[in-house]
Amino acid sequence: MQELYADEKWTSEKTEGGSTLFIAASRQEDGARDPDVYASDKMMAIILAKETGKDVFLLPERSPFRNPDCFFDGGTMELKHVRGGRNKVGKNAMEALKQSPNVFLFIDKNIPVDSCISKIAGSIQICRRSLAEKGKHFLEPPKDARLYLYTEGKLYEGTWADVL
Repeated sequence: MQELYADEKWTSEKTEGGSTLFIAASRQEDGARDPDVYASDKMMAIILAKETGKDVFLLPERSPFRNPDCFFDGGTMELKHVRGGRNKVGKNAMEALKQSPNVFLFIDKNIPVDSCISKIAGSIQICRRSLAEKGKHFLEPPKDARLYLYTEGKLYEGTWADVL
């Protein structure tokens, strides 16, 4: 990962799960301009690393990719902090797909995982219908792309096949 960002300096922090969070220096600098967003992204990256035992790289805000938040387990991943009710789960999942096919949603309300999956599936159906009415096609996420949900204090590890 660090080879893709040869000019970037990285700091590292060990997590409770034995993995490491690597943070691009420019990400930290950009975080000073919006500390709430940076703190949220860092918190989600730490949870992802801790819960999976795998290293997470918080990428620079200006990235050669579609601008995902992190690199994790061999691929890019978008992190979204879901604030609000059940309807926000589907909306945030759809927004995250614009950045990366792999998505991690941190849901700050205690919403059961089955309900979260149902809301995401419903949002996909609405998007498909809306685009079809306009003569456009919905670009499906790869069925094997990862969909992680952190809700009720637990990590659900799934794929988009679970909601498609």
